[in-house]
Amino acid sequence: MTTAPLRLLLAACQYPAGVLDHTPVPTLRWKHPLTDRPPAAGPADATREAMQRWASMHGTPDAYLWAGDWIYIDATAGLFDPLSHADGRSPRSRATILDSAYADADRSPVKLPGRWLQSIDDHEIDDNWEPSAHSKRRTALHILRQTGRDAYLRSSAADRRPPGTDTLWFTERLGDVPVFVADTRTERECREPASALERARIMSDMQWRALCNTLAEAARSGSTPIVLCGSILLPRRLTTAQHPRGALRSDAWDGYPASFHDLLATLVELRVPGCLFLSGDEHLACAVEARVERTDDPARSTAFWSVHAGAAYAPYPFANGRPEHFADESGFEFGSAVCALPRRYRCTLTTVFGPIDSDGFISVEVNPRRSAAVPARPRVVWHAASPPASYPLMSPAGFGVRSSTA
Repeated sequence: MTTAPLRLLLAACQYPAGVLDHTPVPTLRWKHPLTDRPPAAGPADATREAMQRWASMHGTPDAYLWAGDWIYIDATAGLFDPLSHADGRSPRSRATILDSAYADADRSPVKLPGRWLQSIDDHEIDDNWEPSAHSKRRTALHILRQTGRDAYLRSSAADRRPPGTDTLWFTERLGDVPVFVADTRTERECREPASALERARIMSDMQWRALCNTLAEAARSGSTPIVLCGSILLPRRLTTAQHPRGALRSDAWDGYPASFHDLLATLVELRVPGCLFLSGDEHLACAVEARVERTDDPARSTAFWSVHAGAAYAPYPFANGRPEHFADESGFEFGSAVCALPRRYRCTLTTVFGPIDSDGFISVEVNPRRSAAVPARPRVVWHAASPPASYPLMSPAGFGVRSSTA
């Protein structure tokens, strides 16, 4: 039985290098004309260099976790296109662009040997991709999704899944810890018209059952489960907290209330011990300590954590998340019939944010076993890539503790 802490490095959102940051795009043939060597690392590789430094000081982590947006195939707010789409309208030409983007990402001069787990998100397909009720747009979006999915499965990301896996989601193990790598992007349902919001799901029924089975297994064994995906679980978006229909403006878990509420209720009903949700997408590092309980039986409750990676490389601040985009709330109530009977639940939470507009990664150290009724907090530290600096977000001694030992 594994008792040593599990050490993980979490990152997401790698915008490509380019002419604007004076980084030559790597190719198989390109070499420096004076040194006859491949290009040195540039600004876009700073986070990978920081992860490399961490591994040289602390040893190779148990796993590198990448929470989506390994590449950016689309423009950012219509500005600074990472790739030319002049000839990328057809699925065949778009597939070529995708394959080239994955190849360039793999040619980074900074190598990180070790175990990797990786999930997909929107920028491997299209910005904030979700299906539409409009017939013509629905067809176009389906083609985008299928083209992006096929390219993802042709890329090195496919090698980071268990052999024989035919879905973008899967279950793995890190020692005694069950890890569910979720696909919260390509299986989400249409939320149009607004009346469909309460029914729309963020994942298919098959994936939902697999996720619940992983959580149930963790509850039976007393191990701390990990869920990795692109979409942030907590905190909720400000628009969601202000009005139920405001969830339509959220691209995350809270934008799909049926799935969001059922997941929180499942944690309680299964008595899952200290689940750790790891995510990316918002370009803003943060950590949340939360507890969810049944309102009719407060003793039936469970604690869990949501840790969100900032961007590995996001050079355009207008595309980054801000703390003010999220609800400044200590708790909220919701209903769910996940246990076949409609019940009310209450979620309480505390949130701490990392630096804004800062590229980097998060190190997470988690106890793989539940040793007490209250699971030990993970140790969560945000590591800025440039200039190098560390910002503890959570430690076993307390939440948001900023100490030299964190």
